[in-house]
Amino acid sequence: MALSANENTFRFRNMILLLIIAGTAVLLISPVSAETGVTISAQGDQSYYLGEELVLSGSNYDSDFTYLLITGPGISPNGGKLTSPLHEVVSGDPGSFDRVPTKPDKTWEYTLYTYNLGINPGPYAIYAVSQPKTAAQLTGVDNKSARVIFKKPFITAGIS
Repeated sequence: MALSANENTFRFRNMILLLIIAGTAVLLISPVSAETGVTISAQGDQSYYLGEELVLSGSNYDSDFTYLLITGPGISPNGGKLTSPLHEVVSGDPGSFDRVPTKPDKTWEYTLYTYNLGINPGPYAIYAVSQPKTAAQLTGVDNKSARVIFKKPFITAGIS
């Protein structure tokens, strides 16, 4: 039995309408967030004099804490504690990292006081990590880094 053109059009429209309704229902029911991972950004132009405040912030959708570490000249390849870069971080030891609680909205913020860090001017990478892992063990662990340059402070004066 062959269907008329009107019946085919009616069935096609009904099928499209059912697909639209089903797709909308799936979107309304799905509680899963598309957001995952860890992010980090450094406030300012990524160039700071040693002695300045450096505000770091980001998001962490993977854990309740964000672990911070730093790598660069004179620092262990595993990374150092952000507030004490010459102290090497230890994988699995949260106390060897600077740890920032992740807020309910999945963001975090940390102010680093760069005075008396014991490091030389130069380029550094600051990592935000979802687990307490060293820089050498970050494969497979959510992490991001912010590149910063620390400069030597100076004072100028004039005689009047």
